[in-house]
Amino acid sequence: MTDYTGILIERTKDHVASITINRPAAMNAFDLDMCLAFQRVWREMIEDESVHAIVLRAAPGRAFSTGRDVRKNENLSGSDQVWDTRDPGEWLGPKQNRCWKPVIAAVHGLCAGGAFYWYRPAR
Repeated sequence: MTDYTGILIERTKDHVASITINRPAAMNAFDLDMCLAFQRVWREMIEDESVHAIVLRAAPGRAFSTGRDVRKNENLSGSDQVWDTRDPGEWLGPKQNRCWKPVIAAVHGLCAGGAFYWYRPAR
């Protein structure tokens, strides 16, 4: 099992994985490390045949997620050139990462801005 910064993963005997966004001090906002970690998390979920469904939740607190962590001055787009950037949300959601297993979001509290990347449908 891989250790992910800001993300906890638990598996149950009934083939359900629980992924927890775990940055409650930052109202579960995502940063570059979390974006990159979610790419690896979804790949792990795809490859784990014991996982049949996934629950996405957030650590207890006032927010499910407030989106991007604006307190960190970091480039989430992959490039300093404005015409050569990526949408960091591509790294967060299951469908964007080709994870077709059922995902249930257990949303509580505030869910704003970039937090909606976790629910964006595939293109």
